[in-house]
This record gives sequence, C-alpha cells and structure tokens, in this order.
Amino acid sequence: MNDVAVWVLNYKYSAPGLENCVGIHFIAAVENETLEQLNDRFYAEIEAECIKKHGSFKIKSGEISAYQMKNQ
Repeated sequence: MNDVAVWVLNYKYSAPGLENCVGIHFIAAVENETLEQLNDRFYAEIEAECIKKHGSFKIKSGEISAYQMKNQ
C-alpha cells in the first residue's frame, strides 16, 4: 500500500428522502497505513460530510482503489 499517493472511494448511499445516491471521495495516502485504518479514515471523512449535508445517511456499498501512484 506504500506505492499509492492518493486513494479513491466510490460508494453508494441513501439519505432521508434520497435513495441510490453515489459519491466519490479522495484522500491522500498515509505511509504504513493498514487497510483497516484506511477504511476508518474514509468512513470518518464521509460521515462528517454526509451528516453535514443530509443529517443522516447509510452507506450501501463502496470500493477503494488506488487513484494515483507515487513516482518511483
């Protein structure tokens, strides 16, 4: 995971009055971060955004992938 500079999460969620919403979120990679830590960090950032925007939400699915690789 240390060869990645930026991660992207494509996710589907619902919010009050909204079904089948999609979102995309980018975060910078952190050196030696575990997958569990990455998942927790993504969720914390998405949670803050969705609560601010919608009040509440439910993530239905998501996929994390490398967006930008570090220059070697």
